Amino acid sequence: MNNKIEQYLDNNEEVLYKYLKKYFGLTTFRPKQLEIIKHTLKGYDSFVSIATGGGKSLCYQLPSLLLKKTTFVISPLKSLISDQTIKLRSLGIKAIKLSSDIKDSSKEYNDIFKGLYRIVFITPERLVNEVMSINKLVENNGVCLFAVDECHCVSQWGTDFRPSYRRLDILRNMFPNVPTMALTATSTTEVENDIIEVLQLQNDNFKIFRSPKNRENIFYKAIYKETENKDYEMILKIINETRKSIGGVSNSTIIYCPTIQTSIDLNQYLQANKILSNCYHSQMSDPQREQVLKQFLFNKTEVVCATIAFGMGIDKHDIRVIIHYGPSKSVEEYYQESGRAGRDGLPSLSLVFFSLQDFTKGSLRINFGGNHQTKSNKIDKLTQLKNIMVNRTECRRKAILSVFNEQYSVPPNGCGGCDNCTEEKDTSNLLELTHESRILINCIFEAGQSCGMKTIINILRGSTSSDLAQKHLKNSYYGKGISFSLKFWKELANQLKTLDYLTETTSNVYTITKFSKKGWELYKSPDLKVFIGSNKILKDEYKLTNFYKNQLSSKKLSTSISISSTISPSKNNIISNKWSVLAAPTSNSNIQSLFQILVEYRKSLSALTEIPEFLLFSEKTLRHIAETRPSSLDSLRLIEGLEEKKIKDHGNSILLKVKEFSKQKSLNLDNFPSNNNKNNNNSNNNNNVNNNNNKITSTISHIPEPPKSQKDKNNISTIFNIIKGFNTSPQSKQKLDANDNNNNNNNTSFQFNVRSSSTGSLNSSSDSINNISKSDSSNNILGEKRKSDLSNTGDNKRFKISVKNLSFAEIYNHKPSLTPINYFDIKNHFKSIRDQSYRNNPKRIPPKQ
Repeated sequence: MNNKIEQYLDNNEEVLYKYLKKYFGLTTFRPKQLEIIKHTLKGYDSFVSIATGGGKSLCYQLPSLLLKKTTFVISPLKSLISDQTIKLRSLGIKAIKLSSDIKDSSKEYNDIFKGLYRIVFITPERLVNEVMSINKLVENNGVCLFAVDECHCVSQWGTDFRPSYRRLDILRNMFPNVPTMALTATSTTEVENDIIEVLQLQNDNFKIFRSPKNRENIFYKAIYKETENKDYEMILKIINETRKSIGGVSNSTIIYCPTIQTSIDLNQYLQANKILSNCYHSQMSDPQREQVLKQFLFNKTEVVCATIAFGMGIDKHDIRVIIHYGPSKSVEEYYQESGRAGRDGLPSLSLVFFSLQDFTKGSLRINFGGNHQTKSNKIDKLTQLKNIMVNRTECRRKAILSVFNEQYSVPPNGCGGCDNCTEEKDTSNLLELTHESRILINCIFEAGQSCGMKTIINILRGSTSSDLAQKHLKNSYYGKGISFSLKFWKELANQLKTLDYLTETTSNVYTITKFSKKGWELYKSPDLKVFIGSNKILKDEYKLTNFYKNQLSSKKLSTSISISSTISPSKNNIISNKWSVLAAPTSNSNIQSLFQILVEYRKSLSALTEIPEFLLFSEKTLRHIAETRPSSLDSLRLIEGLEEKKIKDHGNSILLKVKEFSKQKSLNLDNFPSNNNKNNNNSNNNNNVNNNNNKITSTISHIPEPPKSQKDKNNISTIFNIIKGFNTSPQSKQKLDANDNNNNNNNTSFQFNVRSSSTGSLNSSSDSINNISKSDSSNNILGEKRKSDLSNTGDNKRFKISVKNLSFAEIYNHKPSLTPINYFDIKNHFKSIRDQSYRNNPKRIPPKQ
């Protein structure tokens, strides 16, 4: 039988393309899809690892349609099952979910086991209970395939392990002649081996299929948390700015929150700021969660603040932004969650807010339960994610893909799709902080490696706490670090952790800082040196030298000082040239106007049919229609993404919209490129369809991609210029620049800026600038100096302050934006302050009696 099918497929491969176009509106298969489908049709088992949005579901759907048999799809979440069922029905495919609502005596139940449905979604628990009914259908040769979706849930090494999935070995034991397909987007080698063993897929013809997991349309960025208020404010601005850039099309956003309370608080904040948001968590009832999901799918809700309960329960293709307010549990989990964005191929953002404390808390939660081996595995995965988040030099895309054993060669100018490759940074000027690092490490050693970093820093800064002084007065490094700020020592400690000099362990509920192997080498060897990139510590610490509190206590600066925000031409070209291919045209106002008409039509049709907008017509499809202006159903069939059912149901309505608009604007129809390269421009703008029939190509493979336009509001260069404008270097916790030059103006508009690359930006929050700017300019102690140092260069004026007039021993207060002074001036000033501080003999504060 398999040989007959193989011969048939070899001679009639076009049948697969026919079904592909009929049911899915596509003309080409994605990588590995055709090979997987043929393998399945021959009756063989397979393991399929394809990126989220890479077309896994088509691999098990098309064989059922071709063979006219039933495929049982085992899926872990009810919400995901509901979502996928709606999608298939919208394509004209008979699909159903075998949920608890369907009783044994119902018509739907009987129809399922009569083989009247092509796709049956079922949970693993229900599958085990229905094996006898399934067996009858198998005996009648009515089952095509068992597809185990999200199969990483099978593995105890996976991040979403579910015990019920371990019972799926029943598929091989009960139905040895029915092929099994295991599908996932996230699996390491260890997880894959476990899945294959549990599902017993090791037969002679079993094959593993992997496709590239690089999601090129997703921009990856990670930033350190600040205060909750500032983080929420940034999230709000990201949502608003993305909405402006999208230009009226879906601005769907998912914000993953670490706790239920955080999801509630953030949702309330967004709602108070007029964002259509909702929350989704495990304490909500099933009807409440179903309602939130439905509103999100139908674009009634713009933002969902969710816990991980929302993880695999969404299959919405036009999600533009995924925000993690706190890190995931592993790289695999993060990849899957971030992969929910941009499944329609358009540019999207994955943004992570995190702090080192998040990872410490995560380790503590892991240590509270489970056996040693499980805990060790989870901590390793969390540490793996932490290393990627804190790393500010390596391409994030490469680091993520390496976890899945996928080699990614970073282009010379960077991938263009992550913050580490696109943000300007100073990597050439390194600051030697060997002395400071040794002081920190020696202090840890004398404290017996039994304290947390907070205690160590208090010792270095000579804390007056009676308890601390009593315990650590004999530490020879008590007070040695008083000349440096608390912020400096925290940042240095973070960098030494990142560079693997220090490590943290948990003891009961306490976090202890100890040496790593590399730290021991630094402690023992006097020849080793420590270099930190200047963008890590130098910038923040230099800000402390800008204002001398004792001198300025009675006088305040009144002029807000800003830095010019420029981006190097080379970086700008990298973004626009590499990513603009994912965008569609809007440079022509007529194309954009027709596109908006089609968007409104899709919106009204969605309300009428109760089918989500993205399932009716994708944005790419609508843009292609607006560009080509088809005149008939035949020419409409040349549009990529329009399956036959939708053409029959809605084709005439679409054509009516196109023809009405074209007639009003005197535009030609059937604006397809000609195969014979003839000049098809009609100087008279004749709207006669017959004059343009020669433009229609009958070869499906020649359907053009929409032309690219730099002015497109969905262009990646537009969106990613915003993304680059976030410009928040994690180690210095840089803030977004607000357009607050006019401090008397209540304008709340926000402008993203990008820094130049000399020594990096010394930017500040708008609050700091506003606080400084409220006093009268006549009180400006540096007023005359400011006048002499302003260079008359139009709008890009510069304000320089001599470093010699500033004191380092200043408590961190205000952080205004200053034009970077020469790097060596700053370095020399830093060194002179350091030398002076170590000549001082800090006064020891005796413990209270």
